[in-house]
Amino acid sequence: MTPKIAVLGGRQLASRQDSLIAYALGDVIAARGYQLFTGGVSGAGEEASRGAYRHLQQMGENPVDRITSVVPHGYDSFHPYGRTLHRGKDWEERRRELVKIADIFIVIGGGEGTRQEISFAVEEGKPLIPIACTGGEAARLWQKLYESEKSPVGRDHLWKLRPEVNDPLFIKKEVMGILSLLMAKRE
Repeated sequence: MTPKIAVLGGRQLASRQDSLIAYALGDVIAARGYQLFTGGVSGAGEEASRGAYRHLQQMGENPVDRITSVVPHGYDSFHPYGRTLHRGKDWEERRRELVKIADIFIVIGGGEGTRQEISFAVEEGKPLIPIACTGGEAARLWQKLYESEKSPVGRDHLWKLRPEVNDPLFIKKEVMGILSLLMAKRE
């Protein structure tokens, strides 16, 4: 079964650098052969979807098969990348459904909705990879995981994603390693 990676995060990214990071992470998710899931809104999910979409197009693959926006019934995705999957009657139910679908979560920035998704992922025991330099809920989650030493990602990997680290290529490489580590634990 193809691993399902969700990118969670804010509808508005704080900087161009955050957009580049989200794009690079979408690219690496596609390059590794994983499926990308997002909440179908602008911001982190859209940029990650754009990165995955461009990678898949360059490789001659159909992006619809590997990029999915999960939105509540009655809504459309806020961006044109991939397919749309309708789950839940409202945004809270959709968040819970997204957490049930995905195996691993990457957190970029984010506010209240992202906080709720993180909470649902923790309840389900799903691994979270916070990109601390993007601020918001990602930075809070990074701090909490780093201090608790209870992350399946491990303290050394978390340290490499500390708030001062904001190079998209370095983050992409580190997340690629973390995803490989987490996939090996699943087998």
